[in-house]
Order: sequence, then structure tokens, then C-alpha cells
Amino acid sequence: MKKDSPRMMVQKIILVTLASLLFRLVALWVVPDPSKPALDTSLLDGVFAAVDRYVHAAPQKEFAGPTLREDSAIQKIRDELVSKILSERALSDEHKPPLPGGGIFPPGKLNEQEKMRLLERSPLYRELENAARNEDRLMDFTDIPGPKTSDAKGGEILIPEDMEAQRIIAALKQAAKEEAAQKPIAAAALGIKGPAAGRQISYRPPPLAVKAAQEAERLIKFWVLPDGTVAKVIPLVADEGRITLAAIAQIKKYHFSPLPHNVLQEETWGIIPVKSVLP
Repeated sequence: MKKDSPRMMVQKIILVTLASLLFRLVALWVVPDPSKPALDTSLLDGVFAAVDRYVHAAPQKEFAGPTLREDSAIQKIRDELVSKILSERALSDEHKPPLPGGGIFPPGKLNEQEKMRLLERSPLYRELENAARNEDRLMDFTDIPGPKTSDAKGGEILIPEDMEAQRIIAALKQAAKEEAAQKPIAAAALGIKGPAAGRQISYRPPPLAVKAAQEAERLIKFWVLPDGTVAKVIPLVADEGRITLAAIAQIKKYHFSPLPHNVLQEETWGIIPVKSVLP
């Protein structure tokens, strides 16, 4: 068996010594020695508690709501907004100085709905609302249009009483025209020729504002049913002019007196000039 060299022997001794020391330390750490006093850890506990309080207090300080003082950004924005609204509403000639501190919103994080609710309940909001309402009421009185001289005739402006009188007169004239149109007249009085000339016209529509001109002498033939309504209307000479078509439309609105029950119930025809329909 080969003997170890002196160097190897020294290394083994050192390793054995270190291993014994390590084993001794572990044993002392796991199993305390009752003959030695316990280590006072109150100082370390105090240090750890102070560090723990600092760590837990830091996030609250970081996310705490801003205090609305005069030098805060929110207070400055609020002052600028209020001053701008007041100047736009012409409530002051120049911008107001910053409002007293305190703010509208309490410290803390608020959403838009909560901010709007607090703003509507604030005295500042009510003051601005009352000022805007008074201004709108003043504008309503000043925006009433006056009478226009361009609407006057003969250099005189019609007062409301005169305008009402003119409307009444126009309504009476229209009623008189309708009453005259409803009076039965003889068909022969309008220049109607043929069997229909012996019948009475119970309704004649108001005349149109159309002049017959060159087509006044043209003739139109129509047929009347026993109940007095006009069944068919045609021009004797083929014509689709504006005057002739207007006369045909007017004749279709005529209403004759119904035939008596003791006579033959049949259609009767007649011929009427355009000038009698469109004077």
C-alpha cells in the first residue's frame, strides 16, 4: 500500500477540522445551548417594523388624491374655465382673479359621472345657470322682429286690426262666390245646346284664373247621367291645348239636377263653348 505524501496528509487534516467545525455550528444553531443567554432581537424587530411601515405607506402616498389648493393644477384649470365662461357670457369686462381655494371635487379618484353630479350641485354651477337663463330671457325680448316697411302699400304700415279686417273681407268674398256657384241655374244660360240644355245646373265650380283667348269659340261635348253627374267630356275638334284641357276638367266638376222618377232614366248630352266654362 502506497503511503500518502506529507502534503496530502495536511489537506486531509484541514478538511476534517473544517467538517467538524461546520458540524458544530449546525448543532449549535439547531439545538440552542441552555447555558448561554438568548439573543435579544428587539432591536432587529424594531428595524424590521419601521421598514415594513415605510413600504406599506409608500403606495398610499403615491396614489393619494391631489389636494385642491391654489397652486394645484386642477385648481388652476377650474379657475381658468370659470373665468372663460364668465367672460364669454359678458358678465364681466375682464377675467376674474383665481377663485378661493377649496375646490368643487373632494380629494380622491372620481369618475366623470361623479364629477358631473358634484358640479351640478355646486353653488357655482347654479350661479352660472341662473346667469345664462337671464341672458336667454333678455335675448328673447330683443329678438322680436318689428314691422317691415317693405310689406306696406302706399307708404303705410298695416296694423294688426286692418290685416284681420282684410282676411275677413277675403273670406266673405270667397263664401259669396261659393254660394253663387251653388245656386241652380239653367243650362241654357251658359250657352249649352242639346238635350242637356233643359236641365238645371245645381253646382258649378268657381271659375279658373285662365283666359280662353283664341280657344274661346271651340266647342266641348259632354254626357250627363240621370243622377246629374257628368260622365264623359270630349272636344268636338281634336285638341290637347292647355285651355281645352282646363275646360274639360271644369265641366267634369259640374253637377246637374237629377232626372225626375216619372221620366225615362237615360243619359243626356250637351254642347258648351269653352268661353262659357273659362270666362
